[in-house]
Amino acid sequence: AVVFTPTPNVVETRLFNALAVGENMSRFAFDVNVAFLNAESTEEERIPVRMPEGCRKYCPKTGQELYGLLKKNLYGSPLAPKNWAKCRDQFMRELNQRDGWTVKQMNYAPCMWSIDIDNGGTTERTYVLIHTDDIDGITRNPAHGVAIKDAFDKRFGVKVVDPRFMLGNERKLYEIDGVRYCHVTQVGKIEEVWEEFGKHCEQVRKLDRPCVNFDFVSAAGQPLGVNEAERDDVIQRGYRGLIGGLLWPARNSTPGIQTAVSRLCRCMQQPSYKAWTAALQVLQWLYHNREEGITFRSDGNQQLRCYYDSGHYQREVDDEGRQDYKNTYGFVIYWYNGPISWASKRHDHVGLSAPEDEYMALGHAGREVVWLRNLLAEMGLEQYLQEPTIIEGDNLQANRWASSDLITTGNKFIERDYFKVKEWIEAGYLEPRHVPGKENPADLLTKIVDVPTQQHLGPWLSGKKMLNEPGPALKDMRP
Repeated sequence: AVVFTPTPNVVETRLFNALAVGENMSRFAFDVNVAFLNAESTEEERIPVRMPEGCRKYCPKTGQELYGLLKKNLYGSPLAPKNWAKCRDQFMRELNQRDGWTVKQMNYAPCMWSIDIDNGGTTERTYVLIHTDDIDGITRNPAHGVAIKDAFDKRFGVKVVDPRFMLGNERKLYEIDGVRYCHVTQVGKIEEVWEEFGKHCEQVRKLDRPCVNFDFVSAAGQPLGVNEAERDDVIQRGYRGLIGGLLWPARNSTPGIQTAVSRLCRCMQQPSYKAWTAALQVLQWLYHNREEGITFRSDGNQQLRCYYDSGHYQREVDDEGRQDYKNTYGFVIYWYNGPISWASKRHDHVGLSAPEDEYMALGHAGREVVWLRNLLAEMGLEQYLQEPTIIEGDNLQANRWASSDLITTGNKFIERDYFKVKEWIEAGYLEPRHVPGKENPADLLTKIVDVPTQQHLGPWLSGKKMLNEPGPALKDMRP
């Protein structure tokens, strides 16, 4: 807690992409020069420094060597990010003192700020997202972006950068037949990883899916069949660096590899040859699909849409004969037809039936949706919250459990935490609906699918294909 410094969630960055294309906002970006050196240290944080030879001084009375006292912040200090964030945020609050400016920090995303600037009697809003010392902004008035940049420049000194690029993401804005698009890719990053590890691929070819099996890990999350020599050899080849290179696209621009990468991460301490081969396959698929990325479009859904899914009975047996029944769930949330949030994780609890696993997945997806709704409300974007968020799954029983007070032998023992979703439904935040499994893009976040399913659902997952209209409300469906 002493050195904690908040940083933006990647979901917040994608939310900016969707909002900018949906409301036709302009982008701006700049870096703060040597940001950490602008911050002061508190008295108890100051560090004694021995002067270099030739600059040393001594006490005239005792002859003892005198030391300097570092009063400012310093790169490399554990406290440096915290002190810079404190300095930066104080500066942001001081902008409220400017005539016609109103600055607000988001509670649900503390690195996001709204800045209202009076423009001749009309207030126009700008949003900035601060990645330590990289400022990413969207505005309805480009002149206001310049004014914010100038304020930072006067106080700290800044370097203006191309807003198309932020933290390895390239964001291409274009328009076709009156529809605005934002296409997010990480071509440069993926090519860097390929340059380093692609040489290990025995046969370079375009693959139909990111991964063909998960035979490198048990359902209990333990690598299979790994001895010390094999582990050391795979680590020496660069397994950890390869997974690190895959993680960034999986989290930012390529949800299609999230399921495989999540499992590969479980092998970081005990990687096997099977895990190495699977990681190279993911890399090969990623490289040949590096231009796909994710896409937002201005004619897409203005109300949040969510799909969720869960596996069931994904049982495997490890080398010691142990069984594990914690299945994998996934969800993806869309705004302006592009995915702004997704996840592929193992359940915390064992599901005794498919409806129970799906009900738990609904609970996890619901938490993310409610956070996004709260954030949009705090941003002053209530127009996007006029209706409950439709949250679609392919298990009717799970949806009915969430939408009614039905207690049966199948759900009366479910942990209390998962019943929170019923409260959100009653409050009008969520509305569960049914989607056929073959039309559920979240299916790709729970397991390996066959090639036809990958080709059918993949374009939906990335936002390349327009979402279908939601299915009918549960009350309108036949029992």
